[in-house]
Amino acid sequence: MGENIRKMWSYKETIDDSKVKEAISSYLSKMEKDILDMTIKVSKSINYGTISVIGNLEDGKNVSMMVNLKDYSVMSYEVNYK
Repeated sequence: MGENIRKMWSYKETIDDSKVKEAISSYLSKMEKDILDMTIKVSKSINYGTISVIGNLEDGKNVSMMVNLKDYSVMSYEVNYK
């Protein structure tokens, strides 16, 4: 059992930046919103198979999202309406 736990904790997922960008763009396009390409910041910390992504929408608002690395789906979406 101890060996299985060590394997679980030593498992490293990789982040495919192009898939993250594609997932975000696809999700936002369904909501008729666009993100400025050069403003996307992807957290390199993976928590329970998810990562945090922040950026700026074309209308000037900030957006933060949680992306599932298993299938690169957007799990949550929050806009800062300043």
